[in-house]
Amino acid sequence: MITLTPVGNQRAYWTKIYEDSFPAAEQMRTDKLYMLSDDPSSRAHAALIQQNQTNIGIVYYVVSVDDSKAFILYLAVDPDRRGDGLGSQAISYLTQRFMNGIILESEVLDVHANNRTDRQRRYDFYLRNGLMDSGYLSDTLGGVFHLLRSSQQVSLEDYFDFLAALGLRSRVSVKEEG
Repeated sequence: MITLTPVGNQRAYWTKIYEDSFPAAEQMRTDKLYMLSDDPSSRAHAALIQQNQTNIGIVYYVVSVDDSKAFILYLAVDPDRRGDGLGSQAISYLTQRFMNGIILESEVLDVHANNRTDRQRRYDFYLRNGLMDSGYLSDTLGGVFHLLRSSQQVSLEDYFDFLAALGLRSRVSVKEEG
């Protein structure tokens, strides 16, 4: 059974997975992430993804005011646990937990990118796990990203609200077809 557990005293584990999983240009400073997560008035959460009380990954998310939607800023399965379907289980848990939907970013598919195969693999993973492309691209945190969501109930306005809760801004454009 997948659960989300506050980071608590396991910040070293969370930080290692975070720093190893995301390019530096796409990372926020961990002290800011933890500061927001530790603030009881904040809607941001740094959490461990656990299966049967064993760490299998990390997630950083922001919830809507009514706690029915979430923006998944960072999601990573522990490299030692990849390939066992745990990422799919985590997405399933998140889409069930946030009944009105989740939204997340997936790197733009760029044929000229050094990691184009990895980008395509991640994008396809999200689609296989029930997320749909919103048709928008977001330019934020060091890159351009597809906005993927589990439900059309998660709107662009929700996305901007989630970003504001993190002190972030984004330029969003409609994705060109083709």
